[in-house]
This record gives sequence, structure tokens and C-alpha cells, in this order.
Amino acid sequence: MVGANDAESAIDLSCDEDLMALAMLNDHIIPQLTVATMKDILAELLQRECDHRPDVTYICTVQRDGMEASWRVRIAEWMVAISTEFEFATVTTDLALNYLDRHLSRRSVSQHNLQLVGLVALLVASKFHEPDALLVAEAANLAHLAGFTPDTIRSMETSMLDVLEWNLHTVVPIHFVECFVVELSPDDSSRLGEACLPFLAASRMSHEMLAFLPSEIAVAIVTLACQVTGHHASCASVIASLTQLVPATTTAKVERCLQILAQCIDMASTTLSLKRDRSPSPLGVEGLVLGECADDHQSTFCPLVKRPKCHL
Repeated sequence: MVGANDAESAIDLSCDEDLMALAMLNDHIIPQLTVATMKDILAELLQRECDHRPDVTYICTVQRDGMEASWRVRIAEWMVAISTEFEFATVTTDLALNYLDRHLSRRSVSQHNLQLVGLVALLVASKFHEPDALLVAEAANLAHLAGFTPDTIRSMETSMLDVLEWNLHTVVPIHFVECFVVELSPDDSSRLGEACLPFLAASRMSHEMLAFLPSEIAVAIVTLACQVTGHHASCASVIASLTQLVPATTTAKVERCLQILAQCIDMASTTLSLKRDRSPSPLGVEGLVLGECADDHQSTFCPLVKRPKCHL
């Protein structure tokens, strides 16, 4: 069992100013982030981004309980829906998905328990990053249809932290997106930053994106956002500008990342178009948030439990 002092050390609760700056990055470009401070933060991000990466091959090499790529899509959709409902920061959502994929890179899970792993990943990420974290009681309330009790959730939380070795401070794509937006559009960072968010959301859907480093995913996201907002004349000019900031990446890798991201966007668009007429979930994951509305015989996203916090 990890002692309190060991746990604090592993979580990396130092007062290093660079790490404190990383922890402040949130849904939008923070006003204090200037071109000068961005350079320092970017250097720290590049140094740390290879740490605590999931295994892109885990569905084939680790999972022994029949897991398919569609399971990962479903659980990611559900986790994003929960995170959105509770108004968690983008960083929290990305951390939760990182914890999910790292757990699945080490432990095989059944269809039913995948729901539990996703829920606990959100719980841990919210405790780590949110000022108003998800409670075990709230998590149990969300998951009662699947039969997950508070004790079951606490047990999985302990198991997940063991798998993660308490390494919760992880670099995710939104960190790089923040820096790249300031570099490309220091005077209009808010508009470009907002344009990045839909592409960031799409990038979470496929486990194939795990083949790329967070910086490479961020280059692809910002490139597409620049197309939408007209910040640069061409994709090539954006990629050229950003790859200068990330020496280890190549144009070829970014272009491949863009191809997979485009597939993720198509997948997300299809999901939205089918919201009113969904096929049964292969996981039963949607059973936690989907229900029959009284005035509608089709399955729709019914409201989740709202705060104030619920207690068992």
C-alpha cells in the first residue's frame, strides 16, 4: 500500500513554477499566457509528454475479454457527456481518458466493468483537477442502473491508482493547443481557441489517436481550427509554423494524424445525426445516461443528476 508521503511524491505536488503553470491551463486560453511565458511552458510540456503514455495496441495485446474498438468509442462518448454535464474542464476530461487508456493498457476488462473503469477514471481526474470534484455518492448515483455500489467504486479507485502508480500529472493535447494558439494568434487567441474545441472533442473518440504524441495531435487540431477561422492562408503554412515549435515531429506524422482526426470528425458527426434513433449500445454504457422520455418513445439523452451534490 502506498503511504501518504509516497503518494504525494508520486502525484508530483511540488511547487515547481512550470508545473504550477501547467496545472492552471483550462478550457480557454488563460489571459496571462503570453508569448514569453508560452515558450517556457512549451519546453516543459515537450520534456514531459512522453511520460505515462497508453499503449495504442492494448485492444489486441492486453484485452482478453472480447473488447472491440467500438467499446472505446462508446465509453469515451459517455465520459465526455458526464464531464460536460458536470461542467468539468477540458483538461479534466482529457486526463480521465488518459487514465482510462492507461488502465486498459495494463488490465483486461469485461464489457460490464469497462463502464466502471470509465466512471472511476472521471472520479480520479475530477479529484485531481477540479475544485468541486465528483463524489463517490454522485458516481454511485450515476451508475446504480449498472449495479455499481459505493464500495465497488472505491475498490476500483484503489485498483486504478495502483495501475497508474499515482502518476496523475500527465501532459494532454489541450496543454499544447493553449500554447500553439498563443503563438499563432496572440491578439485573438480566444476566437482561435474556441475553434479548436470541437476538433479536440473529436480527437478523443478513437484509440488510434494514441499512436501520436499530444503535441502532434495538437498541431492537427490547431491546423483545422485555423482553416475554419482563416488565421492562416493554408494548412501547410500552419503545419510549418507549428512543427518549428515541436522539433521531434514531422509533417508526415501530422498529415497522418490529420487523416485519422478527419475520421474521428466523421464519426462524431454520424453520432450526432443518430442521437434520435440509436441502435442498442454494445456495452450497455448508454444505459447509465439514456432513458425513455415520457413524451418520446425513442432513446434520447435525458438529463443527468444535477448539482447540488447528491448523497446516498
